[in-house]
Amino acid sequence: MFGNFIGGEWRPAESGATFESRNPADKRDLIGHFAASDAADVAAAIRAAEDALPAWRAMPARSFSSICCMRFSDRLNPNARRSSSASPPEKPAATMAMRSSCS
Repeated sequence: MFGNFIGGEWRPAESGATFESRNPADKRDLIGHFAASDAADVAAAIRAAEDALPAWRAMPARSFSSICCMRFSDRLNPNARRSSSASPPEKPAATMAMRSSCS
């Protein structure tokens, strides 16, 4: 089940409700079940964001941009950290370029 990322963790909808998503090209292909979020989930996300704001606001811009850049590169290639000891030709070029610009 795919939940909501709130306050640094994945959570189901507070109501417990879910919906399924299917491939529009082939309705037999189930993509997954997702949290059917409602106003309570939105309120929880807003509270989490408000709680996190002071720490993010106090962080130097260079640190903030480095964290965001690294997280983005991790999304591009989730295996990048595991393959960091691989020789350069084995590393995906996009990840190498992204990581080099994150520092």
